[in-house]
Amino acid sequence: TALITSVGANNAVNNSFDDKSTNDHTITAAGNATQTTFSPYRHGGYSTYFDGSGDYLQPAGTTIFDISSSTASFTVEAWINPPALPPAGAYNYRFGSIISKGVVYVSFGFTSNGTLRFYSYSGVQNYINSASGVIEAGKWQHVALVSNAGSITFYKDGVSVATGTLVAPAAAGTGIAPKIATADTGQASDFINSYVSDLRVVDGTAVYTSNFTPPTERLTAITNTSLLTCHLPYIADGST
Repeated sequence: TALITSVGANNAVNNSFDDKSTNDHTITAAGNATQTTFSPYRHGGYSTYFDGSGDYLQPAGTTIFDISSSTASFTVEAWINPPALPPAGAYNYRFGSIISKGVVYVSFGFTSNGTLRFYSYSGVQNYINSASGVIEAGKWQHVALVSNAGSITFYKDGVSVATGTLVAPAAAGTGIAPKIATADTGQASDFINSYVSDLRVVDGTAVYTSNFTPPTERLTAITNTSLLTCHLPYIADGST
């Protein structure tokens, strides 16, 4: 018998990534963000692991998660499995970000006490919180941030856990490439220590308008999908 390892051009260190979608985006991985075969799906799948200490992804597209109106519709969803919750931050905009844009413009993630949070800056700080303890360490859970013409709902495992009203970020927050697993503040509390699978951003559509059954199959790029990542054995954008 033989056990043979196939070594690629980068010596199998998994730190150089290629976007195989038709967009062919350049994707930069910071820290030691890597792809894994650990996923929320019983029959298999993939996820990206972020260790909470300098790891993040940054797609090149500046129109992803680009909120310019308080009546915008959009959906951000992902499976997450954090081994640990992020450390406490000093300010409302310092919390573990699943996805963010800019230093303090817009961010969706979770806090040190398991609260889901959506933050936007419009000259003043605006934030919507779920109850504490919604996000748990050490288990897969599906989270979704949905804006239906400005009416915000958080879903955890398909069940509404918070509602609010969208306040669009300041104009300076548009035209910025998003970051996944951190924000631009550089604070330790902004990084998430988590597996992330099937992160999908749909700009222009409220995918969920009531409680739903969490996905049991891998997500696909539906209409208006601006980003689909953390879903393949390599890091790529699977949107159109």
